[in-house]
Amino acid sequence: MSAKFRQALLRSTIVVVAASLCSAALLFAIVSYQEWRLADQSHSHGEQKPMIGRGNAPSPETFDPQVVVPEMPPITKGNIVVAEDVAERVTGEELVIGVVIDGKARAYPINMLTGPSREIFNDELAGRSIAATW
Repeated sequence: MSAKFRQALLRSTIVVVAASLCSAALLFAIVSYQEWRLADQSHSHGEQKPMIGRGNAPSPETFDPQVVVPEMPPITKGNIVVAEDVAERVTGEELVIGVVIDGKARAYPINMLTGPSREIFNDELAGRSIAATW
């Protein structure tokens, strides 16, 4: 074996070992967190909830999701602009969510629904409550 080949083999072995250690550490952290959450729930609610896993699928009665993303309030009072006045703000190439109810139409530009404080726009169209979500 040449020195370059041995060096490349050693590097790839080190990378594989390092990746394996990182994966094991991540798995350990996830399991530890789940056990901590269960212990925390059992102290605060007086009962221990089983972990979700193979053979222990949640039912509608037992499903207890954890909050992964903080809740964002929906937009309920938006700035509605008629189509003739929106040409400078929305280009012909822009993606929109379009809704037509009883002949009345509305478009919600995706770029205006995307942001740190926007994802849902609660609205009323033709007397019906709707929610444009992205």
